[in-house]
Order: sequence, then structure tokens, then C-alpha cells
Amino acid sequence: MATTTDFSLMDKGLNFSTKLLAYGLKTAPDKAVASLLSIMLNHTLKKSLAEGDFDFFDGKTLAIIVDDAAMTLAIQKQKSRFLILPIAQGAAESSINSHENSTTDVIIKGSVTSFLLMISGTTDPDTLFFRRRITITGNTDLSLAVKNMLGAVEPEKSLPKPLLFFISKYAKALCKSMDTKPPRNDLGSQA
Repeated sequence: MATTTDFSLMDKGLNFSTKLLAYGLKTAPDKAVASLLSIMLNHTLKKSLAEGDFDFFDGKTLAIIVDDAAMTLAIQKQKSRFLILPIAQGAAESSINSHENSTTDVIIKGSVTSFLLMISGTTDPDTLFFRRRITITGNTDLSLAVKNMLGAVEPEKSLPKPLLFFISKYAKALCKSMDTKPPRNDLGSQA
């Protein structure tokens, strides 16, 4: 007897788990999330920061808005480290729209799913942008420079293996459920 896979059930499970992750981010203390992300980002980009690859980011602010988690974070570079701070909902957008005394140079806005796909390396930021899964506003030159530097980061060499395994498997399942192209690299084989 042939077995069939119920993809609708898998899609429902992925949808539920993504909503659960968004809810967890929404209810977790913003400062705790920002602190954890700061540690992870600095660990991941330690070599690039030491080599001065992100010196172009000095004095700049990148805002990340995660729509479904109702979370806005500001990323700044201080000396040779990144600092991530929670900011009030809507503050980044009003700052960039006012042009006067703008404290935000670039805003990247998307869903938890979009950011997971980008972090895992499963889907290129350009693909997410052209499919309107993320939006980028503000300083175009800065956003391209950040995108290019992050594109050069190899997650399999910088993320802790258990986290890498989870993110890559989850992102591959999300790709399948969204009927997108297969991943460009196999991060799961590294774990």
C-alpha cells in the first residue's frame, strides 16, 4: 500500500509554529531579545568586524521591523561591536519619513518567516525583496553595502551548530510549503 504525505497538515504545522515564534518574540521582553541578538550578531560577524569590513556602518542606524512580532530593533555599530536596541513601534518609520533629524538610515521590514529565510541563507534578500516579502527604505547605498556584506557571511562557519541545524531545517520546510526554489546551500549537512 502506497503512503501519501499530507502536505496540508505540514503547512498547518509550519504556519502554527511560525505564529508561535512571532508570538514568543512579541511577548518576550524587548531588551532581552535585543541583547540575545546583539550577542549572536557580534559572534557571527566577529572576524568581519575585526577586519574592518563594517567600518562603513560607523554612525549609521539600521532598523529591523518584524511585522508579525510587532518588534522594531535598531542596529548601530559602536567601535568594533554591533549594538541592538529595541525602539518604539513606528519610531523608525516616522524618523526616516521626517528627513530632518533622521535617526534611522535604513529600514528593513518583513515577517518572521522572511527573516528566517534570509538568516538561514535559504533565500536571497533580493528574492525576498522582489517578491515583496521584505521592504527596504532609506539610504540605498547603505542598504546595498549591508546586504552585500551579509551575503558574504557563511552561516555554516559562524552560527552555533544546533542553532544552524534548527534554522536550516525550518527554513527548508518553509520553502517547501511556500513552493519556492530549493535552498542554494545545504546548511543542515554541516550540523
